[in-house]
Amino acid sequence: MREEVAAGVVVVDGIATGDPRFLVIRDRFGRWALPKGHVDPGEGPREAATREVAEETGIRTALVEYLGRVCYSFWRRGLLRRKRVDYYLGTYEGGEARPAPGEIARVLWLDAASFARAVDYPGNAPVYRAALERVQTLQEKGADPKCRIRPCRDGEI
Repeated sequence: MREEVAAGVVVVDGIATGDPRFLVIRDRFGRWALPKGHVDPGEGPREAATREVAEETGIRTALVEYLGRVCYSFWRRGLLRRKRVDYYLGTYEGGEARPAPGEIARVLWLDAASFARAVDYPGNAPVYRAALERVQTLQEKGADPKCRIRPCRDGEI
């Protein structure tokens, strides 16, 4: 079984104002998802995550912390493959949301309640929950989301 390695980001804006918005994409299968993509050779998951967000959505992001890992299997061209995706929480740093032609159908900013309901892939639910909980904690503490809350270590949940 081949393993594919990918990375993605839950991009959030508006934490400091108390009105957080979360970035989601409508993928090529017509489902709401988080921006993510393959880790290229010689690239780390953090670099891949920020690169993929920019490529897929036109948004620049700064990673705040590691949220968790999602693993799943799927069939492609008659071969069973395993995919591992590391997700990070990131803050909006600029750019205008626009879908990558031929890859992403739509890019949308959602409020927290809508984001919580947007999970089209059940395996991603823990990542959505972790992001919502972390953003709520940041708001309650009045913390600057650009400051690292704890070390960002791959594989840590």
